[in-house]
Amino acid sequence: MAFLNTDETGARPGTSEQRPLSVSALNLAARMLLENTFGQVWIIGEISNFMCPASGHWYFTLKDDAAQVRCAMFRNRNTSVRWKPANGQSVLICARASIYENRGEYQLVANAMLDAGAGSLQQAFDQLKRKLEADGLFDPLRKRAIPVMPAGLGVVTSDTGAALHDILHVLKRRCPLLPVKVFASTVQGDTAVSELVAALHCADRDPAVELIIIGRGGGSAEDLWCFNDERLARAIAACETPVISAVGHETDVTISDLVADLRAPTPSAAAEHASPVQADWLARAAQLDARQNQAMSRVLRHSSQVFKALCDRLQHPGQTLERHAQTLDQHQLRLQSAMDRLLSSQRRHVSQLSSRFDAIDLARPMRDRRQRVNDLLSRLSRCGQQSLHNSRQQFIIAARQLEQLSPLATMNRGYAIVSTGSKGVSTMTDGEHASSRGIVGSVVSSIEQLDPGDRLTVRLKDGQAECLVESVTDSGGD
Repeated sequence: MAFLNTDETGARPGTSEQRPLSVSALNLAARMLLENTFGQVWIIGEISNFMCPASGHWYFTLKDDAAQVRCAMFRNRNTSVRWKPANGQSVLICARASIYENRGEYQLVANAMLDAGAGSLQQAFDQLKRKLEADGLFDPLRKRAIPVMPAGLGVVTSDTGAALHDILHVLKRRCPLLPVKVFASTVQGDTAVSELVAALHCADRDPAVELIIIGRGGGSAEDLWCFNDERLARAIAACETPVISAVGHETDVTISDLVADLRAPTPSAAAEHASPVQADWLARAAQLDARQNQAMSRVLRHSSQVFKALCDRLQHPGQTLERHAQTLDQHQLRLQSAMDRLLSSQRRHVSQLSSRFDAIDLARPMRDRRQRVNDLLSRLSRCGQQSLHNSRQQFIIAARQLEQLSPLATMNRGYAIVSTGSKGVSTMTDGEHASSRGIVGSVVSSIEQLDPGDRLTVRLKDGQAECLVESVTDSGGD
């Protein structure tokens, strides 16, 4: 129990001039006195004994060379600080003097905090940069290649900002056929980070998007600060779709730029990276088409030459038989002529011998010799006839073998050769043959080569006929 003196008489407690106070009332009165007297004050000092319990509130001691004071910065206030304080750090805080009534301890309740050395935003940037770099989010090996010609482009930015207008203007000029989807989000303020992360997730899940541009136009460091948030940085790193970051102007570098697969100095530059020049690709396609046509023309010319050479080498079996028959006749005539010359020579020789024998008048020897000569002549004649007979037999056998191998023999058994002609029904004058009109087709071996309305040439043993296909029926493999 405490007492509050109403005067300066120094009277003992319990007299009518004194009114007793509780400890709680005394601490409350002291707190109100401090808060009403000092209000908001700016204080500079060094942090020590910094603590951050699970509640998210900050508790620390602020000191200088001669004194110290306990401080508290509650969660609803410290969320505006973009960096985490550390012991030994010199800070400037805006606070109100107060008393923690439960313990009667004098303390400062901070509402804002700035780094007394470097700027707080830069310090927060450097701290997050070191953390993400240690986690490997800036590793070039992690980053993906930007597609040369994406099938679809997603743009995560404000739908009312100048950045979107610049991006669409560049895309319209360079590649107007590139599909573009805009995933709108605020790009500054308290809700910007959560909206940017949500829009980025939507763009990454869209199957029509193969490349994402995230960014905004220029502004102050505070305006661009949402692109230095750890949540957005990790969302960019987790994207399966390549991401181009384009925040502010060329001199502005954010954490999003460092994490993204490619940093563009401006939104317009990001659109340049994301879009091919349509005219260049069309010219390239025209060149490739021309080269393909030239290559196809060369292949067709070569194939035509090969086909013509094969056609020239291909001969009808009847012509081959006729050529061999002519050769055999020539050999037979030569053999017959040789036999006639030999017989004439032998007869002349016999006649000479006979004349000589007659002159000698050796009747008996002459008759014997004449008989022997006659026998030899008979034998010679028989040998010649036998040789001629054997040659004829060999010729007949060879001719029969050739005839068996000839397609004409197969035609004699009722078969025919079917080849394709021209599509549709054509008319020919009387006596006009298909081959005389230069109709050249390929031999038909399957119904897959035929369609109703095709014109066919059927070659028989004694001629050929022109036919028209009315229907094609599959035998079903029977």
